[in-house]
Amino acid sequence: MVTQTKPETICGKYDVKSIQEAHDKNQRPFLKLTVSNKDGHDVFNCFHNIDHVAKICSENEKVVIYGKSNSVNGRRLVSVTRVERDESNMLNYHLSDIMDYMDEIHNQHCKFLINSFFENGLYWSKIIKDPASINSHHAFSGGLFVHTLEVMKMGFEMLPLITKQSNLDRDIFLTGLFMHDRGKVYAYDGEEGNYTRSEDNKMFGHLFLGTKVLDEISRCSINFPEEILRNLKHIILSHHSGHLFGAVRPVTPEAIHINRIESLSLNF
Repeated sequence: MVTQTKPETICGKYDVKSIQEAHDKNQRPFLKLTVSNKDGHDVFNCFHNIDHVAKICSENEKVVIYGKSNSVNGRRLVSVTRVERDESNMLNYHLSDIMDYMDEIHNQHCKFLINSFFENGLYWSKIIKDPASINSHHAFSGGLFVHTLEVMKMGFEMLPLITKQSNLDRDIFLTGLFMHDRGKVYAYDGEEGNYTRSEDNKMFGHLFLGTKVLDEISRCSINFPEEILRNLKHIILSHHSGHLFGAVRPVTPEAIHINRIESLSLNF
């Protein structure tokens, strides 16, 4: 008789010790990942996207692994569902990239918003330390920063093609890429390995909190243009697909493309 426990979701940082290709009883290939963390060594099996995982999981690489863990006849089995590079220790390197993207913004009001974030110690410390989520994408310390860089990089690389297809405001688009998840500075409490959703996040969600942050910053500028504020709020409120987290439907060119780029980053 086979005894099996209910699967549990896992997410954590690991050092890759070795990676080995194997085959199941039907001769389908899968990967055996020998990994370690503060709790010791373990072996995880990866049956999906093995080419992508093999590229990421070279020996001694630091990675973030998502998976399902259960016990069969007392033996713990972990099936990997997703692997990301752990880039949370590369913040200084990534910061220079974000600054390069910001240099492409020329509108003085948009620059004011970005600079205010860099100058606000509370905002900035949350961006570089907090996760982008707790149990979904970029769910590790520094994940919010990595996700921000990811969408900005994709948006900047896609910009020449996008501008040919639509009447896009370049400055609003680039600013929106940076601002779209800024509500998450109020979304989580705690520290690495022990994050919880804040009460404001539970009651209002990070989309609404993003507009709150935008209001807080823009009020520090005399006569901040209402049109820019409205366009950026729309980007924040519409960057998720469907009605996820209470999102509205994107209707401006900038919001439509940021919504698509966000979806790419969530599944990257």
